[in-house]
Amino acid sequence: MSAPAAAPAPAAATPAALTASPASASAPAPSLRLSALNAMPAADFATALAAIYESSPWIPEEAAAQRPFSSLSALHAALARVVAAAPSARQMALIRAHPRLALKDPAETAKLTPNSQLEQTRTGLTALTADVRAQFDRYQKLYGERHGFPFIVAVLALDRDAIVRQCGERVWNSTEAEVRRALAEIDRIAWFRLQRSVVDDVAHAHAAGPEAN
Repeated sequence: MSAPAAAPAPAAATPAALTASPASASAPAPSLRLSALNAMPAADFATALAAIYESSPWIPEEAAAQRPFSSLSALHAALARVVAAAPSARQMALIRAHPRLALKDPAETAKLTPNSQLEQTRTGLTALTADVRAQFDRYQKLYGERHGFPFIVAVLALDRDAIVRQCGERVWNSTEAEVRRALAEIDRIAWFRLQRSVVDDVAHAHAAGPEAN
């Protein structure tokens, strides 16, 4: 049987392309304000955004020097630039920091970061049928064996059937293409997490004009 055609790599992530999380993935109101992030000490900034990229606090640590940010999109772009400029070994460590999706072992699930738990639960990956879970496990195992790192996708942008299907398709891409795709998906995940975490009061104030001051 011939392999499925390779899935095309996504366009580079840009604020215009990074749409809001689906309504079904609504979350509590953000607890941070962009104006406060701009003003706080660099160490506090890095701590406040440490969970935006999976187990990789070095990303906000390096982005802190680029403040102040004029919008949430500008903050996201700065974080993404840090990732893009990182050495390949550090990029690979970021990719490998991501967990396997739809874990079956409760002990392993308990080790997920709060963001990962929320995202997988709201996408339905924690409630797969036995048949779909078995198929997804096979795809992820084959993906990891072929590429050497976990399958990564911004799960809030897709339904669970599309996530499983995409994993099966992307197995057959080149590893070079999948490294690029994984980094693009990681930046998209970061965008969704920023939207859940940070109120863009800076851009809103600018849009409102002098009357807002």
